Amino acid sequence: LGATEWQIVPVLLADSGIATRVIAAACVQPFPALMLDTQGKTAGSLFEVMPLKDVAEVVRLARTAGKRIGLAGALREADLPKLHAVQPDFAGFRSAVCEGARTGELVGERVRVLRRALAQAGAEAVTSAVEATAWRDPGASGSLRSGVPAQAQERSDLAGAGAAYFVD
Repeated sequence: LGATEWQIVPVLLADSGIATRVIAAACVQPFPALMLDTQGKTAGSLFEVMPLKDVAEVVRLARTAGKRIGLAGALREADLPKLHAVQPDFAGFRSAVCEGARTGELVGERVRVLRRALAQAGAEAVTSAVEATAWRDPGASGSLRSGVPAQAQERSDLAGAGAAYFVD
């Protein structure tokens, strides 16, 4: 992986817990960031799978190692107070902003509602990335598409297609 020009962000899956040694091993590698996520999306959000204190500890360990840290895992608006409490560098919301299943099309109104909720939760620094992540595809009759336009990519090399990622 070190020979590639791509920056790799490892995803640590929280479903069965994460050993501190795994986090420590990831933190000593030349990754620009770490992502804490869930594999199973039907068991609830990251905060239902992993206690808040444990999520906060992963954030602390990553930060102590000088890494940026992102959180994802069936996150929804109800999780915003917990996200605000642990202050990740970025967070991924896909299920919360898609039609039907998490693989569905982005729903503009859901993105706007989430954006307002983020602002109300004191996350004004990340709300502009929501607008950049939900962009209009000119070839799709104005429907919203999942993706990251060039201006969002310039702001963060961590933004990913297929999800609404918010980066401060």
